[in-house]
Amino acid sequence: MEFTHIQQTPLWEAFSKLARRISLPDGIFYWSGRAKKEADINATIGSAYGTNSDLFGNGDQTWTILYVKYVTDLYKIPPQEIAEYAPIGGLPELRQSWKNWIIYKCQNGAGIDVKPYLTSPLITAGVTDGLAIVGAMFLDAGDHIILPDKYWENYALIYGTIQQGEIQYFPFFLDGKFNLDGMVDRVRASLEEKSKAVLLLNFPNNPTGFVPTIEDYRQIAERLSSVVDELQKPLVLVSDDAYDGYTYDDNAACCSIFPYLVNQSPYLIPIKLDGVSKEMLMYGGRVGAFSIGIHPNWVDGSEKAALEAEINNKLEGYIRGTISNTSRSNQYVINDLLINNMEQFLAQRDASVNLLRRRYELINKLLKDDPLPNATVDPNNGGFFLFVNVEGRKASDVADQLLKQEKVGVIPFETPEIGVNGLRVAYCSVAEEDIPRLVDALRACLS
Repeated sequence: MEFTHIQQTPLWEAFSKLARRISLPDGIFYWSGRAKKEADINATIGSAYGTNSDLFGNGDQTWTILYVKYVTDLYKIPPQEIAEYAPIGGLPELRQSWKNWIIYKCQNGAGIDVKPYLTSPLITAGVTDGLAIVGAMFLDAGDHIILPDKYWENYALIYGTIQQGEIQYFPFFLDGKFNLDGMVDRVRASLEEKSKAVLLLNFPNNPTGFVPTIEDYRQIAERLSSVVDELQKPLVLVSDDAYDGYTYDDNAACCSIFPYLVNQSPYLIPIKLDGVSKEMLMYGGRVGAFSIGIHPNWVDGSEKAALEAEINNKLEGYIRGTISNTSRSNQYVINDLLINNMEQFLAQRDASVNLLRRRYELINKLLKDDPLPNATVDPNNGGFFLFVNVEGRKASDVADQLLKQEKVGVIPFETPEIGVNGLRVAYCSVAEEDIPRLVDALRACLS
């Protein structure tokens, strides 16, 4: 494939050397796809087939993929949806239903129609796989990846250790609010030094549980667009939406920042990462989605499909060369959920969201009524966590004391070079009746 359309866009300038190099070859999947349509005898792909009679001795000559009936009985879904390979980029039905799901959420939460800009999502092996794709496609060694100083530790492994990017931090909060100026200053500094940059935002945030306001979202989009327009350099803005849907404060945004990023500056490249772990409460499902917001000025409207095909080819080339494809059975289940059981899914998930909201309200009330000694709690209004900043001691020492003395487990976060020293408290996994004991244990060990 000739990538003439991508080369006209800021995507090309933002790409890593690998992303410019990679493409999906006309290999097994290409020829097997043709054979399914054109051949009488298909001897292309390595999936074993036979008749039902071959499997069960029942005289049924129906041609089928070979499967273990015990497994299909456990799943209670068609055998081919378990035993067949999934397409590299995901089941077409799921890609469409997930696209519709994103459009629905953005319209419902932000009143913004993202349909004209949204690519057909590539199906990934969870959000982590999507994050890894971002690293491979947009970071070379020494390139800047910009993060708030409180972030999920796996980002450092993916972008620092594996991709050898240079992590640039900005203080997440200033005077109890999102540090917009600090973020914009950090982006400007990186783009003045480098030809491109990647900024990763995660709301609701892990580890703090913080969600900005809608006005914050608008300001982020406007301020960043102004910077990249001025410098005429691409900024890839990755929205890690793993906790999308878990907002407990009416003043906080109830949707992703993604819809506020589309159709801004042509140099602003929004990427949306979704996953079933929290959204569908399928932690072991390992299915996610990777979507890009295409700016209308990148190519003429008549060329949008060709541009998306080129983007798809490069992303599928990377998927093919790493995980090959994602679990077909889980994709089938999720697609059924989104198409046939949306109302039931939303109602049943609301029960979990409301449960977490009650825990959020209780733990924050206890901490407000009687503040912790030698510690402060960061603003939090969503997600699964809150963050306690520890003063005067190493957070890991407090976590160790909590385990030994109180039999309470939390996660210490220590990044002394940027002044982070605190405890991530996952109230999502603590029964409501145990939250007072959890707070008492924190108070005892911080005294």
